[in-house]
This record gives sequence, C-alpha cells and structure tokens, in this order.
Amino acid sequence: MSQNPAVNQTNLTLSSQAWGLLIILWFCWGGSFFYGHIALTAVPPLTMVFCRVFIGFLFLLPILYLWRVQIPRGTKVWRGMVIMAIFNTALPFSLIAFGLTRVSSSLGGILNATVPMWTAALAHFATRDEKLTLPKAIGIVTSLLGVVILIGMKDSMVAPVIAGHSAPSENHLLDSLAKLAFVGATACYAVSGVYGKRFKSMKVEPIFAATAQLVIASVILLPLMIVMDRPWQLPMPSFAAVASLLALGIIATGLAYILYYRILAMAGATNVALVTYLVPVSATLLGVLVLGESFTGFTMVGIAIIAMGLIILDGRVIKGLRQKI
Repeated sequence: MSQNPAVNQTNLTLSSQAWGLLIILWFCWGGSFFYGHIALTAVPPLTMVFCRVFIGFLFLLPILYLWRVQIPRGTKVWRGMVIMAIFNTALPFSLIAFGLTRVSSSLGGILNATVPMWTAALAHFATRDEKLTLPKAIGIVTSLLGVVILIGMKDSMVAPVIAGHSAPSENHLLDSLAKLAFVGATACYAVSGVYGKRFKSMKVEPIFAATAQLVIASVILLPLMIVMDRPWQLPMPSFAAVASLLALGIIATGLAYILYYRILAMAGATNVALVTYLVPVSATLLGVLVLGESFTGFTMVGIAIIAMGLIILDGRVIKGLRQKI
C-alpha cells in the first residue's frame, strides 16, 4: 500500500476525505504540547526533541518497508528532505521545546495557531495558486496584533519543572523570548508547508518524505543533544514521562507526518495549516483540566484577537454568513 502526493495536484480545496484526515491529524497533534510538558519534567528540551523524532523514525521505518515504497535516489529530492528536516522538524521542535520551559502548553497551542497567518503571507510570494486577498491581509494583520499582545503581556500560566530542576524564576524577558520561540516555530512550519508542495511534481511518497526527514533530523539533533544535555547523566524518567515521549514520537510525529503530507498533496499549504485552528482547543482543555493552567484577562484579549484574525483569514465563516443574509 502506498500513497502518491502527486494525485490531485490542482485540487486546493478541502474535500470530505481531506477534512476527515485533517480531523485525525488534529487528534494526533492536539496533545503534543501536553505530552511535551510531562516529558520535560524528566528530560531536557533537546533530549525530548531527539527522542520524539527518533521514535517517530522507528515507527515509520517498518511501514515504509511493508508498503514497499520506492526510495528516490536523486540529489534534488534528498536536498529537499534536508531542508524539510530542518524547517519542519529539527528547528521548530527545538524552539517549541525551549518555549515550553517557560510557557504553558495552553498558551503554546494558542501561539501555534498562527501558522496559517505566516503560511498565507509566504504562499502569496512563493506560489502561483494561493495569492493573498484583502480579507486575508486584514486577517494576518489582526492575528499579528494578538500575537504582539500575548508576547508583551505577563500571564499566570505555569511552566513545568524541567528535568528535576526548580520551577523557572520570574523573568519577563525570558518569558517573552519563550513566546517568540513559538512564533519562530510557526514561521518554520509555514516555510516547510509552502516548500513541501514541490514534492508533488517529484512524485515523492508521503511515507518516505516523513521517514526521511525524521532520520535526517535525528542525525542533526544527536550531536547537539550529546554535547548540551549529556543524557546519560540524567536520572531514570518516570513512567508518565516515558509514555509521553512514546506518544510524542508515535502519535504526534510518525502518524501525524503521514497525514500531514497526504493533506498537503490533496489540498495545499494553506488548507493543511487549518489544523492549527483546532490544536489550541485540545491544548487548552488538557492544560487547564489536567495541568491546572489558567488565563489572565489580558491573555484572553490576545487570544480573542488572534481568533478573530484567523476567522477573517480563513474566510469560510464570513462567506457562510453572507450566504445566509
């Protein structure tokens, strides 16, 4: 069994099949910030990221073999895989891991929702079929205003105790940098989402693309982890932390990447980024109900402005209301 991302090259709308895959992807990615917070109580950020991508690779490797997927040999494809490994995996995962050391999983999920904002802006300049319209431009500016508010405001959301160390002391600058790390990660996802469209014409299988970028990201992250974290000196992680690392690798990475590349091929970069509208819902529910995270009034204002901008950017709700009037 194999999947060919070259199918439906001109289809940039969300079919019922694409919507179904998008919802499954939401469940896969929805708990990643929650899993990350639990894992960070036992391992440092780079170790967590390496474990995530390496476990994801181990999960996908036998599937690649069972599906008898042909491995491309051209340097053009592998050069592209290196770029995707950096901008869709190693760099954003590392930025998010750093962000989670000082930002709650709820707020992380909310900031992650700005992926469509960056994707729409970048796709305007980098593609021919996803141009920016006036409503999209207004949506981008509105969402960006909400991001600025969230980065600048203090909040009462609690970050985890990292790898056995004491809870992070109050430092507004570091808190702002942690929030900016999430914004940087979303920009990386936008770059990879737009860049990844070129694999349709190369007839690259989604399962190969996912497996290749995970093994490349593992190679990139391994020496960094060894030098900076010295994981062999860490105490044995708890069962909850191990389970969270497995969930990050298998569900939120391996399985999610198969779905991501399939939706990207079927519906385009802007549509695949719609999953980030849904992720904050599950991230917030898990953070508030399980981890005891909370919001301040100013945080809610920033969230509301981001949500408004994303609704304008997407245009579906506004279009539906116009049709009813």
